[in-house]
Amino acid sequence: MREAILINFFCIVVALGGLVVIAWAILSGRIATEGLDAIFLIFVALTGVALFSIIPLQAVRRGEFLGLLKKLSRRREKRNEQQRVHA
Repeated sequence: MREAILINFFCIVVALGGLVVIAWAILSGRIATEGLDAIFLIFVALTGVALFSIIPLQAVRRGEFLGLLKKLSRRREKRNEQQRVHA
């Protein structure tokens, strides 16, 4: 369970990083100054976003992501109850 959450979290962070690179390249005017290099940078970042967003999107589509979060919250509730009983 933790592995699935960790994989999804990692993929989301990398995909968001790619979106930040794209926004930076566009907003900083890299396309006007560097031309083809900036276009290839945007293309590579878009490719990374596309590849790393597949796993989290499939998990959301199948409902696995919500199921993982529910299981995690149930485990936390059980731990809190056990701590209350022992305290």
